[in-house]
Amino acid sequence: MGHTEGHLLRKKTTRSADVAFFLFGDFLEEVQEFRMIISDMDISDLRRQLKIHYRCQPNSTEEQKRGAIAIIFLLTRHFPHQFGDWKELIKENEQGDLERLLQSSLATEIEKSKEKMPRAAQVSNLLPPPQALYFDRSVDKLLAMFSKTDKEKGLPESFIPALREQYGSNQLPKPSRPNPFKMLWDQLTDFMVLILIAAAIVEAAEKDFDSMIVLLVVVVLNTIIGFSQEWKASQTLNALMNLSVPQAKVIRDGQEKYVESEELVPGDLVVLDEGDAVPADIRLIEVSQLGVVEGILTGESVPVQKNIEAIKSKTRKIPLADCKGNAFMSTTVARGRAKGIVVRTGVKTEIGKISTAIQKDANKKVKTPIQKKLTKLGHYLVALAIFLCALVVVIGIAWKKNSSCFCDT
Repeated sequence: MGHTEGHLLRKKTTRSADVAFFLFGDFLEEVQEFRMIISDMDISDLRRQLKIHYRCQPNSTEEQKRGAIAIIFLLTRHFPHQFGDWKELIKENEQGDLERLLQSSLATEIEKSKEKMPRAAQVSNLLPPPQALYFDRSVDKLLAMFSKTDKEKGLPESFIPALREQYGSNQLPKPSRPNPFKMLWDQLTDFMVLILIAAAIVEAAEKDFDSMIVLLVVVVLNTIIGFSQEWKASQTLNALMNLSVPQAKVIRDGQEKYVESEELVPGDLVVLDEGDAVPADIRLIEVSQLGVVEGILTGESVPVQKNIEAIKSKTRKIPLADCKGNAFMSTTVARGRAKGIVVRTGVKTEIGKISTAIQKDANKKVKTPIQKKLTKLGHYLVALAIFLCALVVVIGIAWKKNSSCFCDT
C-alpha cells in the first residue's frame, strides 16, 4: 500500500499500491472481520503501512486525495478510541498537506456522501473482480465493480476472450468413467472373498468337491451382487454430476441472444424467464416476481422468492437459503423474470463445489462404517480360526504322545 517511485524529493505511490490502498478502504467499509483485525493493529504499524501522506501532496491525483480522505474518515469513525485523532496516523512533519486537504471542499463532499471510498471501477482494469456471491453489495456497487458490464447492453463481445482466459470456462468437472473390469477385480480381491477362494482350493485338494462347489457359488453370487450395486451407484453418481445447463440467454453488445452456457464469464448479463435453468451463479440486478426452486442445493421444493436487496452481515458466509439476491447454477426458475450478472462460473459455483467434492470422495473409495466393521469382524474370525486350528494341532500332537506312553506302560 505504501510502495513508492520517483526521486527522493517527489516520491509518489505506484499504481499497484493505489489498488491495494483502495481495497483496504473497501474492506474497511464492508467487512466486519477485517475491521476486527485492524482494531488489533499497532498505530505505528498502520501508519508505516498506509503512508497516507504520499496521497495528500499537491501533485497527487484527485483519486489519491479522495482515497486518503476516505481512509481517515473510516478509521476515525470505526475506531474512535484507537484512531480518533487523525494526526496519530501521520508523522508530525508531514501533517500539513493532509490538514489542508481535510479543510477543502473535497473533504466536505466525501464526508457527506454515503460511500466513502472510490469505487472499484477505478482499479478494475488492473484487478478483475474475484468470483464471489456479492450478496452484501448493492446493485450500483456491483455494476461499479464489473465496470465493463452495462446494465442494459451487457458485456461487449470484444472483452469475452480476455475474461474467459482470466476466469476459465463455465464447465462442471466431468465424472470419471467407471471401469467394469476394475470393479470386478475389487470384488474378487475383497478380504473375505479371498478367504472363501482359499477355502475352496483346500476343499478341492481334499477331494471334497461338494463343499468346494458351495463355496464357489457363494463367491460368484457375492461378486455379482457387489458388482451390480457398485455399477448402479456409479451411474447414479454420473447422473447427479451431469447438472450443467446447455444454453443461456445473455445480453451482449445490446443484443439478447442464446449462447452455450460454458461460454459464460463473470460479468455477463443473463436473462432468466419462467422455466429456465440458471446457467451460473448470478447476482440479481432486476427481478419481477421471481421464484426459484433450489431443491437441488437445499432440499426445499418450495420456490424461494428473490429480490435485489443487499444483505448486510457480520460474516461473509451465510446459508444459501438466505441469499435472496442470488440465483444459483442448476436451480430452476418457477415463476417470474429477472436479469442478473454472472459472478461465479464452473467449479466456483455452489453446484460445482458439490460436484467436485462428490467426485473426490468417489475416487477415494472410502468404506462405509458397516463395511469397516464387517472387514474387522472378518479379520477377527480368521485370526480366531487360525488360533483354534493351531490349538487343535497342539492338542492332537500332545494326545498322541501321551497315548504312546500309556501303551508302552
